Amino acid sequence: MKMRDAIERTDDNSLPQTLLDICTHHLQETRRYLRDDQLQRAVNILSEANTVYVYSPGPCAGLAEFMRYRMARFGLNLKIMAPSGHELLESLLHAGGKDAVLIFGFVHLLPETEVILDYAREAGYPVILITDRLVYPRAQEAEVVLYAGRGEVWEFHSMAGPTYIIENLILGVGLSRKEDSLGNLDKLQRLRVQYGSKLPRN
Repeated sequence: MKMRDAIERTDDNSLPQTLLDICTHHLQETRRYLRDDQLQRAVNILSEANTVYVYSPGPCAGLAEFMRYRMARFGLNLKIMAPSGHELLESLLHAGGKDAVLIFGFVHLLPETEVILDYAREAGYPVILITDRLVYPRAQEAEVVLYAGRGEVWEFHSMAGPTYIIENLILGVGLSRKEDSLGNLDKLQRLRVQYGSKLPRN
């Protein structure tokens, strides 16, 4: 139904322009509610963590993979948690006070999210919550809450807002680890020059 609504809204209009208008609205809304101090707190938590565990169910999985790919260049150890069921506990088993957990909490509070929040009290890890709800159940239990606009519950959900948040976190961590980050990027460039002819870029 959400996809049908989005298609019907673009019926007589330019699809690129309609989508641009929607994404612009979500980005502006995200920036309106994004507190710089909370963003910096999230960056500090990520930068200082031994391991960052990411809970990214459903359509958030792609954002988690993107985050892991980029953060690895800065030396951040990021692990993606199982989206549901008992396999989630395999990750929580190793999460402790020197780690951090980042949760994508969109629309509803999932049982897995509740378990992560419950266990945080025992294990001592800080939780960063990225949510598309201005009022989200148990949000007060997270160390940091970052709002990402995606549209109303009944609308087609854009990932422009969440991507904006993730890219801010990636660049923030890169800046906080500037010396190591630039060193790793230089090393990557040397490897590309050295082995580029054998391993061409896709």
